[in-house]
Amino acid sequence: VGDSPLRGAGYWAERDLIACCATGTGEFIIRAGLCADVRARRQAGASVAAATEGALEALTERFGVGKAGIISVGPNGDVSMPFHTTGMGRGVFRWDDPEPTVAVWPEES
Repeated sequence: VGDSPLRGAGYWAERDLIACCATGTGEFIIRAGLCADVRARRQAGASVAAATEGALEALTERFGVGKAGIISVGPNGDVSMPFHTTGMGRGVFRWDDPEPTVAVWPEES
């Protein structure tokens, strides 16, 4: 899944901690180990949103570009979908809410 499907870079899944997938400029995602960064932040106690947004911001600080996005899901169903691109297709469906959330552009989220 994804354009940089390397464990720790473009995806990570670990029971009771985090599952995430990254997309964007693959070279930077790979070099940063973007999803492993999300995982490390979660393991250190950050919320799903703080871990995901922090890793994305660290990528931008390190490489001076913001061409990536991450979809992360925590074990309790917490979802974070930040991105630093013009748009990123994303969606969430919850069993307790019959209306799915689907967006592409920032103002839709």
